[in-house]
Amino acid sequence: MHKFSALNNLLELDQNRELISTVLNEVSPLFNVPLYIGKAYNLQKRLKEHKRELDYYSDSTPDNADQLFSNGESFVERAIGAGFAVEELVVYTLDLVSFVKERSISNVSNDDLKQVALLVEYVLNRRLRPSFGKI
Repeated sequence: MHKFSALNNLLELDQNRELISTVLNEVSPLFNVPLYIGKAYNLQKRLKEHKRELDYYSDSTPDNADQLFSNGESFVERAIGAGFAVEELVVYTLDLVSFVKERSISNVSNDDLKQVALLVEYVLNRRLRPSFGKI
């Protein structure tokens, strides 16, 4: 028996292919290293800044894409340099204020939350080594 026979048999059925696709799509955020980890004290403002920069590059791939990928000053430049389209980028957020409230953690000042955000960003960047992050 060829080592791929069982796999080929599995993939013959539409529902199996659909299940595999669904599982891979749903677990990918859990097992993939993020492209970028950042923090923002004003998320709406920060996302607008990223969006403005993405819009600047959205019409065409820049001639210096390789240079942007290697030496881009921003996440957007590095992502565009790597050939990502705007539609392929997804944002996941963690609202620390809500996180604290949901866990009934009390007496945490705004200054402490900002320090926690800095520390968490630092640790996650070093631990996960995102592709387009800066260490």
